[in-house]
Amino acid sequence: MSEVRVEIGLRDLKPLQRYLAMDEFRMVEVAVAYLLDNPRNIRDWIASGGSSDDVKADKAPRRYLAIDPMAAERAATDADRDDSTGCLVSRCAVNGEGYAMVNWQEPGGFGYGAKRRMVPAARAAFAHHFGSVPDGYRVTQACHNRRCVAKDHLALRGPRET
Repeated sequence: MSEVRVEIGLRDLKPLQRYLAMDEFRMVEVAVAYLLDNPRNIRDWIASGGSSDDVKADKAPRRYLAIDPMAAERAATDADRDDSTGCLVSRCAVNGEGYAMVNWQEPGGFGYGAKRRMVPAARAAFAHHFGSVPDGYRVTQACHNRRCVAKDHLALRGPRET
């Protein structure tokens, strides 16, 4: 069997980031890190024919943006009370899936150089009321209203919980 030498570092993957979705990039990053830490796996993978179906990698925990405090406050307070359900229905813009989204502009740029950031309003409201959300966790609404930002309706779900 011929020996294969692979010289790649995680910094070499950065150009791929612009072409892949964030979750796909993290999976590639985890898979390459796993193979670099375990060179025997590379030999085994090549010996088996090298099919991409043979590579198994867990998803890396999703890392979220730090939420601007002003945007978090806006997400938590810019809402209307629905008396029939007890929900606080956000007045923020709604994405294609029906979730209310809050956005802000990071300092240090304007015009085309400005970095616009957007997160779900429920996540921003949770950060406003309870502090930052740990990486890999998500915020859900107990009432199943995608626009709800009521403090008592927000729940934190772990990476393995459904």
